[in-house]
Amino acid sequence: MYEHDLVFIGGGHSHSLVLRMLAMKPIDNVRLTLITDTLLTPYSGMLPGYIAGHYSEHETHVDLNKLCQAAQVRLIHGRVNGIDLANKTIQLDHQASIGYDKVSINTGSTPNVNVTGAREFGVGVKPVSQLTAKWQTLLAQKTKHNTPHWAVIGGGAAGIEMVLAIAYRFKQAGDTLKLSLVQSGATLLPGYHRNVQKHVAIALKQYGIELITGFRVSRVTKNAIESDTGCLLYTSDAADE
Repeated sequence: MYEHDLVFIGGGHSHSLVLRMLAMKPIDNVRLTLITDTLLTPYSGMLPGYIAGHYSEHETHVDLNKLCQAAQVRLIHGRVNGIDLANKTIQLDHQASIGYDKVSINTGSTPNVNVTGAREFGVGVKPVSQLTAKWQTLLAQKTKHNTPHWAVIGGGAAGIEMVLAIAYRFKQAGDTLKLSLVQSGATLLPGYHRNVQKHVAIALKQYGIELITGFRVSRVTKNAIESDTGCLLYTSDAADE
């Protein structure tokens, strides 16, 4: 019989690693529980490698069912819809509530899709579990255009990794693709060392990726991205970083 219940909400790689470490060095009289709405969780650090074709989808995912069995962690496959802080209970969709003594919530981040049209016509990189399925659809659709034009919105490190991974994948396959990297700032990777900025700029140029700065996206349509100043960038598909 356990004296305390420690519950983790969210089956991302952060919780997976912590659960693995706690299983290796358990806390006396504490029951570990993982609540997750997916049994296969992607490791986001491997996402650019997956997009580039270095890893298979299977290689980039952790089997939470196997992990919990090996770590002797109680696994609840479900979606949390509320937490009663006063009574220390967690409500689940179509399942009985469970109690907790301590709870850790790590459900991951999602991109801002409040921009008009982004939800309908953009492709969010997160949650990663949705992107992996959408990526295969995008690859299958690329033959519908002679030279498709895709845009990655967001010029941070993650956006640069993604646009270079996409460019590499198409180059290795011998397919043509026009790529644009769109950012609101005026400088590529501000805050990074100038040598990093230099090498990234060279890499973008080598892959023929158009860098568009000072472009704050205000609207996304099926075939265009519009800035807050009214400028238009015509695309075949748009992807949000």
